[in-house]
Amino acid sequence: VAAGSLAPRPARLGGGVASATGLPAMGSKSDGDFFRAVLAVRSGHLEAARAHVDAARECLATELAAVVGESYERAYGDMVRVQQLVELEECLEYSKLERERASATG
Repeated sequence: VAAGSLAPRPARLGGGVASATGLPAMGSKSDGDFFRAVLAVRSGHLEAARAHVDAARECLATELAAVVGESYERAYGDMVRVQQLVELEECLEYSKLERERASATG
């Protein structure tokens, strides 16, 4: 078996996001939206990825507002997710620039 053949495919993972996070497929929790954004980026659906990133960010703002004053430990996971969203947005921007460059040259 080739090394790359064991890598999961986004199409197979799509239905697993809901079951892995315990959320409905179109849920609005930040984790579900984050994972749907990752899958959308990997599948090349950049507009859908942007929508999921925005939804995750909105959910995280609410979640952080509730826990940030309580304790560092409670807010830490959400702060890590915020950083992951920033990095995912960088991937989106890079993918967008790559598409623009490809369409301009070819």
